[in-house]
Amino acid sequence: NESGRKMWITSLKGGGLGGYDIHESELTSQGWSEPHNPGMPLNSKMHDGAPSLTADETTMYLMRCETMDRLKASGCKLMVAKKNYRGVWEEPTELPPHINTGNSQVPRILGDGKTLIFSSDKFPNGKGGMDLYETRYDGTTWSKPVPLAFANTEKDDQFVSASSLGRHLMKDQPGARSTEIVELL
Repeated sequence: NESGRKMWITSLKGGGLGGYDIHESELTSQGWSEPHNPGMPLNSKMHDGAPSLTADETTMYLMRCETMDRLKASGCKLMVAKKNYRGVWEEPTELPPHINTGNSQVPRILGDGKTLIFSSDKFPNGKGGMDLYETRYDGTTWSKPVPLAFANTEKDDQFVSASSLGRHLMKDQPGARSTEIVELL
């Protein structure tokens, strides 16, 4: 998050609501706290994960999946949850059907709070496996997802981070364990 004092992760840690759940850890004077499960409504009886918060920490994008293990997930939909005026997370809602293809995963909201990058293997014009797509929110609707052709390969492309200015995208490089930084135009 913006203050750098909270970290949100996906974990199969015991005591969860479903399989994988979202957990939160906070930086204290002794280091990072033991991750704790915030419970419902962020987590459900399904597999919940890949949280991404807006810079103001009031909106969280996440994925909710039918199946998930440490290597892959399927039947995933992208969700959005907002904090109410008391600072409590409200029930997540699905993003529109033109984004949720039946296997949309790993949402990453950029610093502008309006540009969302995610992965899917169900859209046409992909290069193969999971590919990265971008959609933008204009305050009313989300745009049709556009493939990030410059970053997609024939392998799975899905785990990304973007600089706060949105000029650079860091992504896993298929094959050997490495990362690649590509410039967003």
